Amino acid sequence: MKETQIKKRIIVHTPKKHKAASRIEQHYTKIVSIFVLLSVLLIACILYFSFTKTTITITSNVRTVEGSFEIALSEIAGKVYFVDATGSATGQDFNSTTQRPSKATGTVTIHNEYSQAQRLIATTRLLSTEGILFRTQESITVPAGSTIDVPVIADQEGASGNISASRFEIVALWDGLKDKIYGTSAESMTGGLISTSTIAQTDVDAVTTEAKTQFDAEAQAHFTDELSSRTDLPTNVAYSSITPVLPLTITPSAEVGSTANDLTVTVAGSAAIAAYDSTLLVSTLSEKISNSIPEGYELAQSLNTDDIATTVTLHATDGSDAEVHVAIPYSITLSESNEKLASKHLVNMTESKVKFYLLAIPDVSTVSVQFSPFWLKVTPSLEDHIQVKIAK
Repeated sequence: MKETQIKKRIIVHTPKKHKAASRIEQHYTKIVSIFVLLSVLLIACILYFSFTKTTITITSNVRTVEGSFEIALSEIAGKVYFVDATGSATGQDFNSTTQRPSKATGTVTIHNEYSQAQRLIATTRLLSTEGILFRTQESITVPAGSTIDVPVIADQEGASGNISASRFEIVALWDGLKDKIYGTSAESMTGGLISTSTIAQTDVDAVTTEAKTQFDAEAQAHFTDELSSRTDLPTNVAYSSITPVLPLTITPSAEVGSTANDLTVTVAGSAAIAAYDSTLLVSTLSEKISNSIPEGYELAQSLNTDDIATTVTLHATDGSDAEVHVAIPYSITLSESNEKLASKHLVNMTESKVKFYLLAIPDVSTVSVQFSPFWLKVTPSLEDHIQVKIAK
């Protein structure tokens, strides 16, 4: 009987234990499912943040800077040399020019086709086929069957005397000999009008400029001769352009306001030139340019040393205190280190917002945005997943 009761208890209580176990199993299944889901989400987040990336490429305007720098000669192993020189120039075509009448002159060939010599005294009248009267300026004797040239001058002033080549009748000669003794000219007569100029300050300035050019040329020739034989020149020697040592002596042949057909200006004085170590100059210049470039910019290309132009600046007439003035054009462009291009300004932005921000920065020309993976529409929230680069 007891045995039967015990069995019944077993039969009665067994289903309750299975139910409890089933509930526990379901509970843990949910926990595991949630854990797996969270793990998947976590992995997805990790993958998302690990592999999402945005590359932004911009092109920058290139800005040309006309560089101007002063470098002490002592920094580039430099030395100043001096020579004396003179230059002169003559000008004739002036703005304020008037013409006054004068007597035209030229040369006439007297032909004697007669059997006897013919003498013509000075002032013998010769009439051209154009009807213009000239007079001989010398007395001549033309042998029979020969010719002689004689200078002539028009009888009247004015442009009418500027005739072209012509034939001349000897007015006072017997008519029977005029076809045998006569004159011809091979060239035009000139001088019927004489140009006269009033010298203006602009005329003096223009001729003086040309004279200074000649002064520089002579000074350069002297420097070439002198420096070619010197042994105390710097290593890797290069030279500045010539600098006149002021004041120069400038002497015009006519004063402003005076009348003259031409003007000659002479320039005399001393000139200076600097010799220096070109390698030291380039390294010193590069440092000065680097220090002068605005923050956020960099050189667009290496310096072209062929573009370097130097002149010497004297602070003492003996050259003991001098500088080299350097003029050089160089180009700068935006640098990737520019603070305005930092990734921190570009997180969580759409492509349009990225372009709007960057194109507002001076010297940014174009902007392209590349998302990875391609379906992304917004830049990452992590700065180091955004790359900004400048196309070279």
